[in-house]
Amino acid sequence: MVSLDGAVVRDVAAKWIWAPADATEHVTEEYRLTHYLPDQSSVHWSRTDRPLGEVLDEVTGLARAAGSPRLEWWVDEQTRPLDTADRLAALGLVLRQTLEVLAIPLGAEVGSPSDVTIREVTDREGLALASRVSAEVFGIAPASEAQIDREVELASVPTMRRTVRKYIAWVDEAPVASAGATVDGPAVRLWDGAVAPEHRGRGIYRALVARRLRDFRDTSADFALVKAVSTTSAPILRRLGFTAYGEQRCWSLPLAR
Repeated sequence: MVSLDGAVVRDVAAKWIWAPADATEHVTEEYRLTHYLPDQSSVHWSRTDRPLGEVLDEVTGLARAAGSPRLEWWVDEQTRPLDTADRLAALGLVLRQTLEVLAIPLGAEVGSPSDVTIREVTDREGLALASRVSAEVFGIAPASEAQIDREVELASVPTMRRTVRKYIAWVDEAPVASAGATVDGPAVRLWDGAVAPEHRGRGIYRALVARRLRDFRDTSADFALVKAVSTTSAPILRRLGFTAYGEQRCWSLPLAR
């Protein structure tokens, strides 16, 4: 299998930040804060020399003003100070989730079960359905009308030039999972990968990965990149041949209204 440049993989992963069309943000020299209402506000990256408690007070004030019920703060190897995780824990934040940065060459072969049908969705009805499937699995709000408008616009691009795609997995004509992919320079970012709990363990997630690898082989990208939950999708991806290139950890703090 073709080897990948770890520095390139980590650089693309560090810059991978999704913000919906209707999101509000605060970007400074020290941090980037995005409000994902009504679910949470997230600090995607932070690099500061100020006392972290001072920065936390500033960020929580902005999150509360936006109406967020929870603050999330992401930490990786580029976060400064280097002991940010320890300092956040001392300030009352709790480790909520660990993501593994995983990648594989697009030419890799991944098999999929024959009883799972994967369909790309490009119309408004299909895109809205994919959003509802994902929202139910992850326990978040479905995409807003503005977000669906943007997805319809991206899906209207001719197939050979389409850099963002969404999919639904069907079993017995029922929608049971959704996933998406986006070309980002040398990488195809694989995201979502939401499988209904009652349908897990039968290869549906693997089928979604296989379809996306195939669909993007003729693009300018060289590898597929995933930020995978360490306890669920990451073990599956490692068994499929993905290589780990680091971790990103999410620290969480509930916000009083």
